[in-house]
Amino acid sequence: MKTVHVAVGVIEQATHYLLTQRHADKHEGGCWEFPGGKLEPGESPEQALVRELHEELGIRVHRAEPLIEIPFQYPDFTVHLYVQRVVNFSGVPEGREGQALRWCAGAELAAQRLPAANRGILSALTLTRDYLITPEPEGAPEAFLSHLEKRLQAGIRIVQLRAKRMDEAALLGLAREAAALCEHHDATLILNASAELAIAANAHGVHLSCARVEALLARDARLPDGLLAGASCHNVEELMAAQRLGVDYLLCSPLRETSSHPGVKGIGWDAFAGLCAQARVPVYALGGVSPADEARVRASGGHGVAGISAYW
Repeated sequence: MKTVHVAVGVIEQATHYLLTQRHADKHEGGCWEFPGGKLEPGESPEQALVRELHEELGIRVHRAEPLIEIPFQYPDFTVHLYVQRVVNFSGVPEGREGQALRWCAGAELAAQRLPAANRGILSALTLTRDYLITPEPEGAPEAFLSHLEKRLQAGIRIVQLRAKRMDEAALLGLAREAAALCEHHDATLILNASAELAIAANAHGVHLSCARVEALLARDARLPDGLLAGASCHNVEELMAAQRLGVDYLLCSPLRETSSHPGVKGIGWDAFAGLCAQARVPVYALGGVSPADEARVRASGGHGVAGISAYW
């Protein structure tokens, strides 16, 4: 199957993102997309981005940073997107090839008619590099919530509430209070539970175990609209299953052996990079990693670091 390699630029000004409209006679014609174009023979993604944005928009890119790579398979071809965030450019964008342009507010991106391959870009723009997973809540809920607030005050913006030993009624109550705290700090609360419980708790998202992913696929169920969804994976099969379900991000683990799971060998950096290469959504490394590993995680194709002790 043919693979088309495309450089994509994410250009932001005042919390708005530049979108261009595909011509009606093209594949997915009429869709709005982040600007860019195909790599020419011998070109790097960085070189292609500079050339394409000058040809299409009349701007000069001075600096861009990698955001995410997305391999996406359509029925008759595969596209590989090299997405870069344009940090500095000069000139005023204009549609030099007759394409329509618009600046879209970040909060409105998800409502736009985007090419299927562009959806992973939205997750990469929304999700921070640090992902906190809570330890099992012990003792009084007030103490747990007080510590959570301290972490939010310290800058944590994504929290997964994980409470495997708590009964559903108690978890619902705790999750509602945690969601309110996160809302106050402009943070995202993700509940490790069913989607139904996450919605009842006013959580912003749901995190699914491999077993929950398989159960949903077996029922041909769909994820609720408007709910951020993630899933755990340990191998290629689980990664592909989660992507068939349509999750927004993945937690791949364990990268290294951990004290909480002694004897469970980590997958290692090479295997982690291999999983990232097949993911079309952001991937977090989990298990024996810390913020000090972020550069290596990103060099391996990952989005960021998830952890309990590293952030709690």
